[in-house]
This record gives sequence, C-alpha cells and structure tokens, in this order.
Amino acid sequence: IVVTYKVFHFFSPNFNLMQAAFILPTLLAIIVAILAFFIGRKLMNVVAGFFASMFISLSPLFISRTIGSDTDIWNVFFPLLIILVFLYAFETKSLWKRIVLTSINGLLIGLFSFAWASGWWYIFDFLILTLILYSLFELLHGYIHYKNIIFSDEVKNASIILITLFVSTLIFVSLFMSLNLFSGAFSNPMGMISGLQISVNANLWPNIYTTVAELNAASISTIISQTSFGMSIIFSLALLGIIFTLVKRYPDVKELVFICGSVVIYFYLSTSNAMSLNSYNYLILLIIPVCVGLTLVLLSKEYIDTRIAILLTIWFVGMIFASIRGVRFILLLIPAFSIALGISMGYLYQYFSRLLEYLKCNITIAKVMALSILCILLINPITVGIAAGTSFMPTLTKGWSDSLIKIREESMPDAIINSWWDFGHWFKYIADRRVTLDGASQNGPNAYWLGLLFQTNDE
Repeated sequence: IVVTYKVFHFFSPNFNLMQAAFILPTLLAIIVAILAFFIGRKLMNVVAGFFASMFISLSPLFISRTIGSDTDIWNVFFPLLIILVFLYAFETKSLWKRIVLTSINGLLIGLFSFAWASGWWYIFDFLILTLILYSLFELLHGYIHYKNIIFSDEVKNASIILITLFVSTLIFVSLFMSLNLFSGAFSNPMGMISGLQISVNANLWPNIYTTVAELNAASISTIISQTSFGMSIIFSLALLGIIFTLVKRYPDVKELVFICGSVVIYFYLSTSNAMSLNSYNYLILLIIPVCVGLTLVLLSKEYIDTRIAILLTIWFVGMIFASIRGVRFILLLIPAFSIALGISMGYLYQYFSRLLEYLKCNITIAKVMALSILCILLINPITVGIAAGTSFMPTLTKGWSDSLIKIREESMPDAIINSWWDFGHWFKYIADRRVTLDGASQNGPNAYWLGLLFQTNDE
C-alpha cells in the first residue's frame, strides 16, 4: 500500500493513503488475470490462457474481494505467481536455473506467509504433496515397465525442486515470520479446519469463529454455484480440464473412451442428485476418473506429464473439503477452477478445430468457428461479473465516518472503544482509538467478557 501510495503520489500530490489501499487490490487483480493467462498458455495453448484469464477475472467472488481494499487478493495473487514459477522451474534444462527459480518460489511463499500468516501453508503443502506423489508415480512407472527402480530425469528434477522448495521456504518463512509458523504448515491444516466448527477452544474459552459468517459451512451446491457462475455445467467442464492433462492432444480410441466415461461422471456431479450426496462420497466420485487416467498413464510406456493433474486434483479436493467447513475458502478454489476450465476450453478448441478441418473447412475459418462456439460460454459469466462489479457498495457510510470522527475529536487519547469485532479496524483507523476487539483479535478471552458486558441490563 505504501509503495502504491508513493508511486501515485509522485504523479498526483493529492493522492492519499486511503486511495492507495482502495486501488491496490484492483491493480493486483489485473496482474492476476495476466498470470492466469500465462499459466493457461503454458499448460495448453493461447486459447486456454485467454479463458483462464477471463473466468478468474469475471468470478463474482473474486470481484467482490478485489474492490474496496480487501486483502484477500493476496490469497489469489501469490498462489498463481508461485504456480507459474513452479512450471518454469520444471521446464528449464539448467540445474542452476531450476534451483534459483525454486528458491524464488520459497521467497514468494515467505512473502505470502507475511501477507496471510494463518493460511499461507496451503499452497506450500499442495506443492510438496504434488512433488512427492509425482516422484512416486514416476518410480512406479519405471518399475512396471523395466522391472527396476529407475531414477529418471523426471524423478531427479522433482527431487531437486522438492528439497530446494522445502529448504528455501523454511529459510524465508522463518526470516519473515518465525520457525514456529513454518512448522505449522504440517500441523495447521486439519487443526484449523476442525477448529472452526467446535464451540469451545481447548483452553475452554468460547470459539468466536463459529459466529463469523464467512466461516459458516457451505454445501456442495453452494460451492459449485459460487465458482461456476450459477451454471453447474461449467464446473463439470473445469473437472474435465484435469482429465485433458492426462491424455494426448489428439487422443486415440482408448483415450476417447476414457474421456467419454469421465464426461458421464463429471456431468453427473453437476446434477442436484449428486450434490445431495455425502461430501466424502462426492469427493470420491470426483477423484475416480483421475485415478483411472493415472492408471492408464502408468500402464503405458509413452510419457505423459501428470504433475498438473495431481496438483489440480489436490487443489480441488482440498479446497472443496475446506469450503464445506468455511464458505470463505471457496475463493481459494477459484484459481484452480479457472486454470482447469481454461485447459478444458483450450483442449476443446484444438479438437473442434481439427474436426472442422477434417470436414474440409478452411483452417482459419475452422479456428474462428471453434473459438466462437466456445465463447458462447462467456455470455453468462460476463453478465454475472458485470452485475457483481456494479452492485458493489462501500459499507463505510458518512454516518459511520462522522460518528467515529466525533469520537476521535471529543474522547480522551487513551480511550478504548468497546464493540464487537466486526468493525474494529474502522474504529482504529478513523477514530484513532484502541479497541477491545477487531478482525485480527476476535478469538480470545476478551470476546467472552465483552459478550457478557453487552448482555447486561445494568450499564
């Protein structure tokens, strides 16, 4: 925020710090769209990058979190940047470039931990788990076909990235925050998720997180609706994007049968009957086609890169599971959803283009027709995205501002504002007074005593 303020203030002396806080998320949202484009292009083609960028930019959940100085933009910006650097680290042939790029990722994860100390670890855990599973998969692939454990270049590269990522993240997270915070990357995931639902903490004080609307449980239907613009078929197409990373660009008969089977399962998962299933059963059904695809790759001597399929599957399952326990975590699913959907669109584009060419259409006309057909799917997201942007209204009104300014001007400098945590940050910024509770300190013993205070009839 300060850097943004200094840059804009240099060109416009009237530009203030509050304006910098307001405009920064929007600037980062533009960068997020660019990052999504490059990731989609690297994984499939330019069309995939275009659609990945469009879908993440039009997401109403993403839009609502990137207007009005909300800091949740970091929870999308850093993971996408980390994934892009991760892809480049795997792609390079130079050992030193691989180490340097992975070390940069460790730095980025360290900065992410500074931006979001309580949840930075999810992208680190996803990458570590992906690298481990990918290495084991390649070792098993070599053993099946050559009856020996072979440390192929893929396994060696993954091992180098795994070790470098772990060490660099340990260093930078400890440097920016603390060693204890880094160790929490392995203990926090399940503890945090389960801790959101219990009414009493281990120290016997009430768990205030149960009163936070953003941490209320979300149903499968809510998760699908909020990610897919209210069109469940789009969610199915995103899941198919994972499948398309496990087959050749121009699939053979066996792969076509596999794709058709995946279509049946994933389109079923977008129906109301599937959404009413137990969440665990739903996630098992989601994983089955991926497991079948990995098995087919395992039994084939032909090399197919499974990293992205593994990573996206972990991301989908992990964030759906988290969102079931807290609706705010749906936002963390948006990057994976947009990338997977972009891959799906890119794959369908090249398939339709080839089909039209086979029907003797001009190559240019075939590509334009294929792209036009796919762009039809953008009509509803564009409508929803525009509605989300135009309906945004600041919650800090003139009445709030005038009241807090009055407190600042007429209260003692050491006064403390006693109010529930929801608007604590407003009180600190405008009234310039300490508060008993705010959004960063709501789950402590003071909340219990303040709650009792508000319940008494005797002032």
